[in-house]
Amino acid sequence: MTAPAIAAIVREDDQTVRNWLKRYLAEGIEGLKDRPMPGAPLKITPAYEEQVLAAVRRRPRSLGQPYSMWTLQRLADYMAEQTGIRASDETVRQVREFGGDCAEPSTAQDYQPRPRLLVKKKTIEDVRDGLKTGDVFYYADEFNLSWFPTLRAMWSPKGQQVMIPTPGQPDKYYGIGAVNYHTGENLVLFRLHKRRREIAELLQALLDKHPTGTIYVAWDNATTRSG
Repeated sequence: MTAPAIAAIVREDDQTVRNWLKRYLAEGIEGLKDRPMPGAPLKITPAYEEQVLAAVRRRPRSLGQPYSMWTLQRLADYMAEQTGIRASDETVRQVREFGGDCAEPSTAQDYQPRPRLLVKKKTIEDVRDGLKTGDVFYYADEFNLSWFPTLRAMWSPKGQQVMIPTPGQPDKYYGIGAVNYHTGENLVLFRLHKRRREIAELLQALLDKHPTGTIYVAWDNATTRSG
């Protein structure tokens, strides 16, 4: 994509996008990290500490975040959005540790499912890793694609996140897709709804793609899609 095209998506000017691209080409992923800011560091206030502890005691999705568990980086990013204070991961960890009994933010590698889910997880992995010749294994889920992006730091009086209307664009689409665990090949359908009918369309597309053998599909919240 060109710099102007990227700038339109991330809502920056063309030159800012070019500067970031130059840093990436020169330094790799490290070049995308924020530079140290001049002047005295922002002070971590008692109010900030209270907000960290209040946030980490709740599930991220209940706060409008698009993920189910906290990591230190996610918590730091969320607090920066909410307070304007950009703290390091280590600072967030220290605030959390002094705060007492709340869930420990972790990395994705540290995460372990609750004990009742371990049996289901093992069953899925045993099937996935023990396929017979000609069989395939997919992970499936659905996602939202909206031209009305969320302003995370803004809330309406009714407690709903404020949306940005984009004239001339459709309200929302849903992506319904599956990825082949062993090959990385994916199949995605975009629809106006994500009902049983649309789920069935994806399953039929998988059957058409693999007319022989057994197709295994691990689907998040699969029981809510059946019936």
